[in-house]
Amino acid sequence: MLDFADFHFGNFDPKSKRRYFGAHIPWDWLSKVCHLKNLKALPTALVIWHRSKLTGKLSVKLTSKDLVSLNVNRQAKYRALAAMEGAGLIKVERKNRKNPTVTILVNS
Repeated sequence: MLDFADFHFGNFDPKSKRRYFGAHIPWDWLSKVCHLKNLKALPTALVIWHRSKLTGKLSVKLTSKDLVSLNVNRQAKYRALAAMEGAGLIKVERKNRKNPTVTILVNS
């Protein structure tokens, strides 16, 4: 059974005076993602942050396999990345026939 005491929604970090969602995703960054018209931007953003937390880096390779469980296909992934990049939330490095490298821009 889930213990909701382990979940932290809208935490406040007194040092930076910023609110965070769960695993220290900046609240204002997440809010900008939620306001994008692309419906797959939010699950894509959550996977990007998850990969970032696993690797300890702000730049991560994003595979379609990472997103399939959240019902985001390859085409939707690229549209979501384009929407987030257009909003200044991420930077995407694309190479032919390779997974994109996504860098989270936290000062957006």
